[in-house]
Amino acid sequence: MSDEADQPLVPVWGWRMWLALIFGLLLRCTAGCGSGTGGAPGSAPRSSSAANSAARARVLPPRPANLPLTGVEPCALLVGPQVSQLGVGAGTPYGSTEEGDAECVWSTASADPADTWIARTLVSESAATALSDPHAQTVQVAGFPAVQTSDPTADPNHACELYIDVADGQSLLVAYVGGPNPSNGVPSTRPLACRKAAQAAELMIQTLKTLSH
Repeated sequence: MSDEADQPLVPVWGWRMWLALIFGLLLRCTAGCGSGTGGAPGSAPRSSSAANSAARARVLPPRPANLPLTGVEPCALLVGPQVSQLGVGAGTPYGSTEEGDAECVWSTASADPADTWIARTLVSESAATALSDPHAQTVQVAGFPAVQTSDPTADPNHACELYIDVADGQSLLVAYVGGPNPSNGVPSTRPLACRKAAQAAELMIQTLKTLSH
């Protein structure tokens, strides 16, 4: 065949290759590209979708009562003998109930390093939101469903957080943080830290019940 006869085959074959390549890229983007902003395309939406799916798959059981947190001062959740039972001093308030970021911190006065408990009234955050944490566990505190987790920046052997489902769209966060070297010589463990968080949380639920009546 002559050169003139061969020439048309080259552009036709080239366009077919380009069309196949573009079609393949479109298929890959349809399967994996995300619609979020920021980060690598597709990566953030997949992570968010996985977290939302995990939260939907793990539903908290119903609560035994409704204990609204609106207007509740966190430092008022431990009173009288309860303070002595934990061996802590007076609570130190932070934030404000009006802004929705009120919290209170109690620490032991005798131990060095001190044991610390923190309570925060989350008036616009359901306890179920904590289920997106892949390490979260569903537990019960004083009969109320709760999500047990920990601050990712803290040593899990010395810290534990409980998000307690006390009302619709509201949760009571109770956290325990222990020192790295307990003065009593008993090494801290994750179960021990969570038991101490639950101990304070149960006392706070008792008080919250009285405030709700």
